[in-house]
Amino acid sequence: MMRIKKSLLLLLLLFTFLLPLQAKQENKSIFIASKQLPFVLHVQTKNDKQMEIRFIPTDMLLPIRCQNEPSTLKQLNLLEDIACARNSVEAFFSLPTCDNTLYLHLDRLAKDLKVPYQNVDFYNLKDITSYFSKLLKKMNIKFLLKYNSYVDSDLSLSDYYHYYKLFKRKKIKLTYFYVNQIQLDDLTLPMEAAFQPLKHK
Repeated sequence: MMRIKKSLLLLLLLFTFLLPLQAKQENKSIFIASKQLPFVLHVQTKNDKQMEIRFIPTDMLLPIRCQNEPSTLKQLNLLEDIACARNSVEAFFSLPTCDNTLYLHLDRLAKDLKVPYQNVDFYNLKDITSYFSKLLKKMNIKFLLKYNSYVDSDLSLSDYYHYYKLFKRKKIKLTYFYVNQIQLDDLTLPMEAAFQPLKHK
């Protein structure tokens, strides 16, 4: 877990090329999901100065609200059921409701940038770091102009530049949170309905 900061930072850098935020709203939150990633993200931006990123594993057993029974997020169609996934996470962990949702088509992104992901171990932080570094190096203005081919979101394109400036030019404090979990047979279970801050050296 100690190396997760670099991996998360690279992942968030990727999203700066994809995510516009409302420029006039200082406090924003977004729920991010992708079929190809082993986690979903609950991200909160506060006063353009702080960002809190919570990681929720998609293989963790949770009460799924649209199914009325425990299941895992990866059993959902995260593209079609992203609202259900978000509501389930927010209800179980008592998180504030996100303003927006975004689904990342990592498979399309990887194909167009010619950075295959099939052999990447997304449970391995070193692999995550390496993979997203390669993606970032391939991005250019042509890619940015067709970013909506890679995401499904209710965000507005007009505020993309604001978020880009926020992350690239301003000093923003990033705080990461994870869920303590246990393995029971083939199940991943949360030890509590709470997040722990990730401590860095």
